[in-house]
Amino acid sequence: MDHDEGRFALSSRGAAWLLVAIGLAVFANSLDGVFIFDDLSYVNEAVLGAQSWDWLLADNERPIKGRPLVGLSFVVNYAFGGEQVAGYHAFNITVDLAVALTLFSVIRQTLIRFVPGGIPGLSNTGFAFACACALLWTIHPLQTECVNYLSQRTESMAGLFMLAAFYGSIRSDEEVGRSRWIALVGVTSWAASLCRFLAQFSG
Repeated sequence: MDHDEGRFALSSRGAAWLLVAIGLAVFANSLDGVFIFDDLSYVNEAVLGAQSWDWLLADNERPIKGRPLVGLSFVVNYAFGGEQVAGYHAFNITVDLAVALTLFSVIRQTLIRFVPGGIPGLSNTGFAFACACALLWTIHPLQTECVNYLSQRTESMAGLFMLAAFYGSIRSDEEVGRSRWIALVGVTSWAASLCRFLAQFSG
């Protein structure tokens, strides 16, 4: 249970829904986008992945090398929608919103622990949202690349798992459920590596 379950549950839930609504409003038109740059290379890898697991052993000239979770996400996209671009963009939007919500949660939990008395006249949750960190990240123009440029889910997926690891680390000081949060840190740290950083060592 969150430390602020009684006092802040409603406001944190409302802030999360507002973040999602704003993110959807900003990026909904990307569903009509097209494949750009090396997006088709990733989709071609997905076609191979749907037929065989050999893509896990892709050579250094193929973009999926060292990024098995990203490759798997393209395989799933292809399995459900073929080369229909809307499904790929919908996945990227979902990851982008998940990152925003996780960032919001990291900020909120940090404030709960390091500003236990709260901000005068403003709840911890309200401050986390009012300071606009998560909101600014969600709607910043730089995020359009992670949504419109499909293969950039490499970065956003890695970022999501890294933030989830931070969140688990923050929550691991709780006596109840500590092992669960420590496990989350371990799993998400490895997942981040399987999205992006493993590629640095796969030469």
